This record gives sequence, structure tokens and C-alpha cells, in this order.
Amino acid sequence: NIGVLVPSTGSSANLGQLMEKGARLAEEQLNAGGGIDGKQVHVVVEDSKGQPKDGVAAFNKLVTVDRTPAVTIAFSSVIEACLPAAQASKVTLVNCPANSPKLRDRPYLWNVNILSDQEGTALARFARESLKATTAAVLYVNNDSGQGFRKMFGDEFEKRGGRVVLSEGHAQGSKDFRATLAHVGAAKPDLVFIASYYLESA
Repeated sequence: NIGVLVPSTGSSANLGQLMEKGARLAEEQLNAGGGIDGKQVHVVVEDSKGQPKDGVAAFNKLVTVDRTPAVTIAFSSVIEACLPAAQASKVTLVNCPANSPKLRDRPYLWNVNILSDQEGTALARFARESLKATTAAVLYVNNDSGQGFRKMFGDEFEKRGGRVVLSEGHAQGSKDFRATLAHVGAAKPDLVFIASYYLESA
């Protein structure tokens, strides 16, 4: 059994559903090739709803009922909440999309993507050197992931001579950005850097 802990419902269900499809595809391909050491792989999906409390309850179910030795997991705040239980039960967490710098060098956690301090810095460098932007507005989801991106992008952009003219957070699941976009229009930035999820970014 391999656990997959993703937001199947809630404002980031689209991301969770894509991750589940990827896990199901991997399960199908592995089993068609004989499994792992001759054993068939069984993916067990649980819904974190993108929320720490729900994530911990789902993680505990994967460990105690489904006996999963490893859990693929999404969302920085959910991972942070599940880490103590993972470490206590010696269950490996595999982080695919979460990017908070706080997730670096944590026991029982494997990050298979770059974290926001690396990515935010690289994007700020690209904005200044390739796009030649001198001013930027930063819109970010108000959680560990978004705040990490805001800080790293903003610090690097200004270190390279740019200026952040607007920095504004929003709640996960927000759909009405009229006030925020009015602020962006008034600030007249060369570019807008959005550190958020699919729903909010769209």
C-alpha cells in the first residue's frame, strides 16, 4: 500500500485530482511491469481538503488502518502538521508540489521539487535580467507557501535593483480580486508575480 494524501475536495480539488490521476497511472504501470519485488502496488487515496487538521486525521488513517509505509502528500501546511506523526511512526512522506523552505532537511520527508526560496530567487532574477522589469506587484496566498514566495521573490528582486510597489495576500479559496486588481492598477507595476494556487491564479 502506498498512501496518497491530497485535496480531493475543497478549493484546490483540481490539484488533488491531478495528483490522484498521476498516482493511479503509476500504479497501473508498475503493476503491469510486475509490481515492486514481485508485489502488486495498491494506491490508497485520502482527502486532506488542503487543511492541516483534516490532513492529520487522513494521515493517521493511512498509517493505522492501511499500513502505508510511505505517503505522497501535498500542501506545505498539511505536511508541517503531519510531520510529527510521520516521524513518530517512521512513515516516509514524499512531497511533490509543496514548496515552503521550512520543508528542507526534515526527517522522514523527501522533497522531489524545488522549494520556494530557490524558485522565487530564480524567478526574480529572470524578471530583472530577462524581462528587464523595474517594478513588481506580488500577489500571494496567505500561507507558508505564498509567504515564502513573497519574501524570496521580493528580496531578490530588490537586491537586483528592482522595487516591489505592492505586496498583497489573499485567503486560499478567494474568488473576488476586484479590490486587489484595483490596487495593482494604481501601482502600475511592470509585472505581477502571483504566488498562489490554480483557482485563485485563474
